[in-house]
Order: sequence, then C-alpha cells, then structure tokens
Amino acid sequence: MRKSRTQKLLVRSTLVIAVAIATTGALTLGAFDRLVVRQAEIERLHAVHGDIVRVRASIFRAEAAYRAFAIAGDEQYLEPYNAAVQDLDTRMQRLASNASLDAAELAEFKQLGIDLDVKQAEFARGIRDGLRGHLQDSTRRVRDGSARASLMSVIERLDRIDLAQETRLNNGQGRYQRMVDGAYILVIGAMLVSLVLLGVLVFRIYRASAWAYEARVELAARNVELGRLLAANDAASRHMHELSALMGYLHACNTTQEALQVLKDRLPALFPGVGGALYEWVSTDGLMQLTVAWGERGHLPVIRADECWGLRRGQPFTQPAGGGVLACKHFHHEVGDPRVEGIECLPMMAHGEIIGLLVLEEGVPSAECDEAERARAHDIRERAVEHVALSLGNLRLRESLREQSIRDPLTGLHNRRFLEEFVEREIIVAARKRADGDHPGFAVLMIDVDHFKKFNDEYGHDIGDLVLCEVARTIQAGTRATDIVARYGGEEFSVVLTDIAPELARERAESLRAAVAGLEPKGPRGFVGRVTVSIGLAHYPHDGACSADLHAAADNALYEAKRGGRNRVHLFRDAA
Repeated sequence: MRKSRTQKLLVRSTLVIAVAIATTGALTLGAFDRLVVRQAEIERLHAVHGDIVRVRASIFRAEAAYRAFAIAGDEQYLEPYNAAVQDLDTRMQRLASNASLDAAELAEFKQLGIDLDVKQAEFARGIRDGLRGHLQDSTRRVRDGSARASLMSVIERLDRIDLAQETRLNNGQGRYQRMVDGAYILVIGAMLVSLVLLGVLVFRIYRASAWAYEARVELAARNVELGRLLAANDAASRHMHELSALMGYLHACNTTQEALQVLKDRLPALFPGVGGALYEWVSTDGLMQLTVAWGERGHLPVIRADECWGLRRGQPFTQPAGGGVLACKHFHHEVGDPRVEGIECLPMMAHGEIIGLLVLEEGVPSAECDEAERARAHDIRERAVEHVALSLGNLRLRESLREQSIRDPLTGLHNRRFLEEFVEREIIVAARKRADGDHPGFAVLMIDVDHFKKFNDEYGHDIGDLVLCEVARTIQAGTRATDIVARYGGEEFSVVLTDIAPELARERAESLRAAVAGLEPKGPRGFVGRVTVSIGLAHYPHDGACSADLHAAADNALYEAKRGGRNRVHLFRDAA
C-alpha cells in the first residue's frame, strides 16, 4: 500500500513537475518570442530614425551645393548636389513605404516628398538658369535667405516626426526591458517551484536543477548580448544627436575661426572619453597648425603633412603596435612605444582637397570585440570627420569668395565698394559717439600718384604695377590697424583715418606723403625714378555728412594739391 502510495505520489509529483516544466517552457519560449518581435520593432524604429537623420543631412548637402553653385557658378558643385538629391529621393521613398509607420506618418512623409520635389524643381530651374549664364535670381534668393526658408519648414516637420519616432523608440525600449525582467523573474520562479516539488525526488531535482542552470546561463548570455547591443545603439544614438547639434552650430557659423571655437567646445562631447587634436592646413608647403586639442596627451603645435601616413595616403590610418617606421612621425615616441598604438589619424577632405587632420587617441574597440562593432565605430568616426570637413570647406569657400569681392587683386588692398560701405558705417558710428559725448570725427584722404602715366609710358605697365604695389605697401605700413586703405581706381588710393582730429589727420597725411617720397622703386634696369603723391583731405563732420560728399570734398582738395604743384597735402576747408 505504501509502495502504491509512493508510486502514486511519484506519478503525481512527476505529472505536476512535468506540467510545471511544460508551462515554464511555454511561457519562456513565448517570452523569448515576444523579445525577438520587440527587438525587431526597435531595430525598425532605429532604421526609420537613421533614414530621417540622413534625409536631413542630404537636404543640407543639396542646399549647400546649390548655394555654392548659385554664388560661384562653378559646375563642380553639381556633382555633390546630384548625389545628395539621389540619396534624398531613395530614403524618402523608403520612408514613404515603410510598413512600421502608421497611416498618418506615411501621409506626412508622402507630403514631405511632394514638398521636396517642388523644392528640387525650383533648384533645377536655378541650375538650368545658371548653366545658361543667368545666375542673378538664384544668387539673390540665396543671399536674401528665401531659398533656405522653405527648406527649414521641411526640416522642422522632419524634426517633429523624428521626435515622435524617438518617443516611440524610448517607449519600446522601456517595454522591452520590462519584458526581459519579467522573463528572468519567470524563470527564477519556475526554478524555485521545481525545487520545492522535487524535494523528495533527488534525481528529478538534479535534472531540474541542471535544466534550470542551463536555462539561466543561456538567458544570462542573451541578456549580456542584448545589453551590449542596446548600449551600442544608445551610444550611436547619442553620437548622432551630438553630431546633428554640432552640424547645426557649424552651419550657423560665419567664419572659420568661429567654427574652430565651436569644434573646440563640441568635439570632446562628440567623442566622450577620447582625447584628440584638430590640425588645420595653413600653407601651400604642407604645414598643419594645431587649432584644437583636448585630453591628456600633448601634441605638436605645427606638423608637416609628409609626417603623417594618413595625410600621405589620403585615408584613415591607425598607428601600429610598437610604432617603428610605420608610425606617424608627428607623435613623441620611441621605437616600440606602446603609447601610440591604436591612435587614429583621420584626414579631413572637402571639395577634393585636404583641409585638416583629426587625431583621435582612444575609443576604438579592441581586438576582443567582434568585427561588426569595430567597423561600426570606425564608420561613426569617418562619418563625423566627413561632415565636419565639409562644413569647414564650405566656410573657407564662403570666406574666399567674400575676400575676392572686397579686395583689389593687384595691391591686395580693399576695393572701392568696401571703402564706401565702410565710410557709411563709420558715419553712423561717429554720429552715435558724437551724440554720447565729444568725438573728434574721422578723415578721408584721396591720394593720387603724381605723373603716374610717365611710368607706364617710359617703363611699361609692369613697372607701373610695381610702383602701385610699392605705394600701397607704404601707405598700408603708415596707417593704424583701425584705419582702412583702399585702391579707389587707377593710380588713386583712399584712406579712412578713424577717431582723429583734422590737425592730427593733416600730420598723418604729411607722414604718408613723406614716406612715399622716400621710395626708390627699382625695375630690371635699375632705379625707375622718384615717386610722389598728392593728397586731398576731408574731415567728418565738417566737410560732408555722407560718403559721396566726403569723397567729393577730398577730390576737390586733391585737385587743389595738384594745382598747387603736386607732392603736397591739401585740406578741403583750406580750398574752400
């Protein structure tokens, strides 16, 4: 009877254990299936977020290339523009047909695609006009910002959609973590129940414990892998957010120096825990100057391009183990020094030219990590360098175009257009200062090279250009940093002396006249003759209230100086 009861108890216990194990297995498998489904949903959300980020980047690249084409009229900018438009169309089609989006989001993406098609058609018309030589309308729209305004509305709508997707992603990750915790609790609870039920069944307890141990190990391994994937995705998301913020700042910068200050502040956040340095190409003989550095390692203030394997090869280069001849020479190290191992040199290229070098010291996964993780880390770095280089290259191009528009190509001085704008601004500043208190005003000098035609007629135009350059350098050297020297036209120059009284302005003008009279220009055949200048001086506010009046007054004074025998200074009030 006892044996029968024991057998019945064993059978009942076995059945209970079997039911418990079967239930636990079904629940665990169901939990894992839900985890896989949730992980796939998170990956789809990440893909949508990545496409939105790349659509935004493509819009900025297309707009920047169109802006450069509209300003410079150079067809080389059409290649990056076409590439950006093609990538934009591909990703918008992918977003508009993404099955993970709801009907409202799909409709929004389709409407965005229509708006972008309209903007592309507008750009296409501008490009066709530019290819026919009619850039005025396109350039005007670019300069007054109307061409960019409509794009910003598209960007804002993209940002709203991206924010909604990011919210969904965060909610999905929270649900995913709760599912993981629930699965873990479920397995542990099942183990405890099995242990209680198998208290009198040692063999079955042993088998249940072995099964539970194997399940726990597998679950822990999966948790570790999932944690690593989530950490990698979170790091990539943070990096893209930082990169997007950095690109926003760079697009808003007006000068390269301003952009370098932004990079000095934002690069450490873009590469957390990683020291580095940014070098800028500063001369045609291959010199690179340190502009930004962070971290504990010291960096040379100036290096040569041929000292870096990355610059010489035109592609990213990682310092090998042990240094040696294959390590870059711009690091302080000895042969076999392990401190340089793994440091990465990333050339920065824009518009087909190297404009700088980014050095990153640490942070790339070691050989213990899988190949996919190392490739992802390298891809993130190279993509960041590409965006930063393109922004710096566009800023340099913009500054170069501005300098060309306000500089005289022969003498390097400012041209008449810049001079007149400066005088109008100086009148406003001087009027405000005079309203606040006593202000001496400023002076406008008109300077003409005496008998300049003789140099062209007797020695040729090359000597004439030489004389103009010598006179320009002499005048520039005799003025202050706050003064402006410009070539007014032909052999005439104009100087604006800021914050100066009429008597002191006359002394400065006499000093400039004497300095020019001391020149001894020499051509291929030796001394070409004495150079003198006549100077007319007008003073604000006594001699005029606007740029035209001041220059007219200075011209009249210059005429009186010419009529009085040349090589002299004449004030307008004396002529009057």
